[in-house]
Amino acid sequence: MNSQPTLNLLPVYPPSPNQQPANHQPTTTNSSPVDPLSGKYSLPNAVKIRLDGNYQATSAIAIVTAIFASVMATFAQTISTRTEDSVGWEVMRFFTYGAIINNLVAAMCSMYAMWIYADFPQVSHRLSVVKNDSWPARVARGEMLSRELVLDEYRIFKEFGIYKAHMLVLLGAALWTVLGLLLTFMAITTYLWLTLSTAVAGSLMMFIVPGFFGLVYPLGSMFFESFGETE
Repeated sequence: MNSQPTLNLLPVYPPSPNQQPANHQPTTTNSSPVDPLSGKYSLPNAVKIRLDGNYQATSAIAIVTAIFASVMATFAQTISTRTEDSVGWEVMRFFTYGAIINNLVAAMCSMYAMWIYADFPQVSHRLSVVKNDSWPARVARGEMLSRELVLDEYRIFKEFGIYKAHMLVLLGAALWTVLGLLLTFMAITTYLWLTLSTAVAGSLMMFIVPGFFGLVYPLGSMFFESFGETE
């Protein structure tokens, strides 16, 4: 006698409205409350992501502007051997030394911003200890971040205790970076017109002018647009 497989039919009930799926992830910043004095406090992920991105961006600007300053310092040594004192050569020297100064200032502003970001976690930790109603303290108690706070990059930095000079430092880095790059390109362009034939120098402008705007415009627009969002 052939036996037929039996199906164990169990009743299926609709899920409860309060029941969460198996792969549901909690949206709280901390799975359990943390005492700020315990040393286990950490920034929420929404802040860490922005902090890491800004730190890498400012470190890249610091490296690039420092390299430009070094290149222009070498260029200044090269042109210092020239004895020409015409207006064109004097203008080129002005552009050269201006590029060195502005690139160095931009590098220092970026390094200052890097220090602000590196010091940010301990500043936030201290705020959670001294101010019980601050967002760091509320996060330590397991409270969720608000949607508006997560979407506002600079407000979330402010609420978690970043230094007030943060935006001014970023603005300074943007301004001096753009000025440093502008003077660098102007110095090189002037040198080409003074040392090369008109045909060759004019031909090279097809690469220099688009290259300058392609390098400066995205950087400047990014910084100024971000700075405007805070107003």
